[in-house]
Amino acid sequence: MASFPAEDHFFTAVNLNGTWYAVDTGYYGHAIPLSKRVIERAEELGNVSYIVIYLDGGSFLELTQRYVPYDTIIIRVTYRGIPVVSACISLKHKFRGGNFSIPGDKHYFYTDDNGIVVLHLGLPKYKREKVSHYDPYFLIYVNDKCTYHKVTSSGSHKTWHIHIELTELDESH
Repeated sequence: MASFPAEDHFFTAVNLNGTWYAVDTGYYGHAIPLSKRVIERAEELGNVSYIVIYLDGGSFLELTQRYVPYDTIIIRVTYRGIPVVSACISLKHKFRGGNFSIPGDKHYFYTDDNGIVVLHLGLPKYKREKVSHYDPYFLIYVNDKCTYHKVTSSGSHKTWHIHIELTELDESH
């Protein structure tokens, strides 16, 4: 299964000889290259913020950087200055009146031994006439708790560093 989770769209993806194909029965009766599906979805809504393939065993493969202009987001989580290992990170924003999560429902990014997660994010900017309400940013959640840190993308291949100190969150919220 594959998704544009920030834009609430799921479909089937198949990899044949190194090329990803989208099988999107809501739009097509046949498989098309994923690159073409991304272009058409971006033309329809204005952009695609995140592309993911969900794999067996609960893991996933992020493909955003292959198909859309993106920024690299580096999030570091500490507690009293010590890196938090295996913290669950997700990004959430409003889209068409609903709340949507990256990397997708019940999936998370996990911090490494240095308390770091690296992800790629496309520009969350859409055509107003197609999407009546959306947030042009994502809120960062750690272990399902909102940190109130916002992140967005310029789509210009910039790298953004965000440090979340969990003790500061406990004190301020």
